[in-house]
Amino acid sequence: MAGIRCEDVGKVYRQQDGEKVVLQEVNLEVHSGEFVALLGPSGCGKSTLLNIMSGLDQAHTGQILYTEVRDASEPKQPAIGYVFQEARLLPWMTVRQNIHFALESSPSPRVGQRVENWLDRVGLKGYYDYYPYQISIGMQHRVSLARSLILDPELLLLDEPFSSLDEITAMTMRSEVLDLWKEQQGTVILVTHNPLEAVFLADRVLVMAANPGRIVAELSLTERLSRPRDPDNRMLWEISREAVRLLSPHLPSIPEEAATDGRIGR
Repeated sequence: MAGIRCEDVGKVYRQQDGEKVVLQEVNLEVHSGEFVALLGPSGCGKSTLLNIMSGLDQAHTGQILYTEVRDASEPKQPAIGYVFQEARLLPWMTVRQNIHFALESSPSPRVGQRVENWLDRVGLKGYYDYYPYQISIGMQHRVSLARSLILDPELLLLDEPFSSLDEITAMTMRSEVLDLWKEQQGTVILVTHNPLEAVFLADRVLVMAANPGRIVAELSLTERLSRPRDPDNRMLWEISREAVRLLSPHLPSIPEEAATDGRIGR
């Protein structure tokens, strides 16, 4: 397992008409084994922050520090799994090949059983040799999840992975993520704009505002909501409204009811 700390992280995009400050002085710490949600409106820099945490974006100010890494004797980036909003599967490869490719570029029998085991765990037994276009969007997201988890990541980054799914599929995927998180005991950071989803999944919710992107509040849930959590528990709704109230002063004037529609979904 591994933790991560952001110290005064900033991000500026330089444009023809000037500079756009996307992130400003973001400070946060996620401890090893925690499930933390970054909650905020579209455009507040959540995905940009996730890219910086992963190392994909290194053109930023401030520091990213990894803590509690599995092998503390080697000061290197921990194993990171990244699940994007889109499944991002290679269309010319089968389901099995897409996951195999994440482990090694040339398929070999030694990892074949491991690949099939992971596909079975995410409910895709019998779909090994299907191509992405032959399976549903929900199945494609399961492949994407298996592709990240087969790497045994110490830190798993989830960038709105359920936002393009129908609510029934999204509910199933959330439960699968929670089960695998408990099994692997890794660290998870979820980006979402859905308050109910954040409260249902996370130990802590960090509320982000835009222009510039920054953290404006934090909700700790471990003492208020036990696990496993019931998606019909009214407390989820009440705490999600707390998150909306914390965020509302930093949004354009909109009715609070419009900020969340009462579902753990899109």
